[in-house]
Amino acid sequence: MNAQHLTAILALGFASAAAAAPGDLDASFNGTGFVADTSHVEPRADGVCLDSAGRIVVAGNRRLGSNSQWQAVLGRFGSTGALDAAFGWRQAGVAAPMPQIPSLLCAGSSYALTSLEFISTANYGVRLDVFPASGASGVSHWLGGQGLISSNPRVALTAPIANRFLVGPTTSGTPGVRTATLQRWDGDGLPALSYQGNWTGPSGGLSQYTDAYTDANGNVFVVGRRVDAATQGVDAMVSSFNASGVLRGSFGSGGTVTLATAADDFGQRIARSAFNGWTYIGITELSATSNPRVRVLRITSAGSVDTNFNGNGVYTADAELGDIIEDNQGRLLVVGNKTGGAAFVRRLLSNGNLDTTFGIGGERVYGFGSISARFGGVTLDAMGRIVLVGHRNSAVRGGVTVAEALIVARLVP
Repeated sequence: MNAQHLTAILALGFASAAAAAPGDLDASFNGTGFVADTSHVEPRADGVCLDSAGRIVVAGNRRLGSNSQWQAVLGRFGSTGALDAAFGWRQAGVAAPMPQIPSLLCAGSSYALTSLEFISTANYGVRLDVFPASGASGVSHWLGGQGLISSNPRVALTAPIANRFLVGPTTSGTPGVRTATLQRWDGDGLPALSYQGNWTGPSGGLSQYTDAYTDANGNVFVVGRRVDAATQGVDAMVSSFNASGVLRGSFGSGGTVTLATAADDFGQRIARSAFNGWTYIGITELSATSNPRVRVLRITSAGSVDTNFNGNGVYTADAELGDIIEDNQGRLLVVGNKTGGAAFVRRLLSNGNLDTTFGIGGERVYGFGSISARFGGVTLDAMGRIVLVGHRNSAVRGGVTVAEALIVARLVP
């Protein structure tokens, strides 16, 4: 190849890269920007993290053939979008008569995820599965019956220090009077893992934690929900524990902040900010007469709502929430699905306003060939690219059937 031809090819490559807009599918990932894995029945993916080798680890669930049982699963993809066939799809926990929403953590040389185990109609227990990144067999730990119900089947999971897992919720007490707690388990999980005790949060008619993170000082921030005796409605709540498992009195009221509206508020996701000690909270709000609504709030280090965010302290959208994460420029990514429609990503500036350089008015939508899709989890790779997991539903378009699939996608930042 002569120099003139090489120059022309390089110029074309640079022009193509320069033409990519924020939120475009990254064509260097599987050639299309996404992978559609059609090997599952009614799949859903809600957990994603990158391991120390840069591989994309995905947790979700699938229905077992034609029966009414659902199985949590774990898979792994390379940075170019290829499924790691040698690792395969691992089954986690045991099958349950409800769709699973596993929490996932890439922890050192292993992957940890939670799932629920059916006990009775209104009672589920929790399992913690740990799989070595090497591909060896994993270990499943039964954490006990927790009195959970099926209306919000996510379990918080975080690792504040090496060889320690915090798992929640454990909802102790009789129905109507339950206490939200995190269980502390120590060990590497393979197979050494031992129960150390509960970190006790607030009580309520139904109290549980659904997502968590740990800051550089070992303080744990966790989001969830409870039925407050005063309102008899479901309220979102945020708690903060110190490294010893004690609620921090300097945060909110006795270590907990309640985030309530007239509707039922389900605290689902929590994300750490790299700026000013902020914490982002993702809530799905459900009223008795309307579709779900996403609410995103920013909490200060003292546990109060930051009213400077979006002008009134809250960003709202008519959609269902999947996940939230802050990027390396202090912008917030909010993902999920538009009611009855496509998967979406919205990018907010640090002041809470939509980033108008991102798609149309701050939003990008994706159907992946279907008319209905959803994003359940989001993370960033080492280059700041946006990695998402979710699913698309089956559909008929132009007389062609589009198969349902588990989706892994990567976007230009």
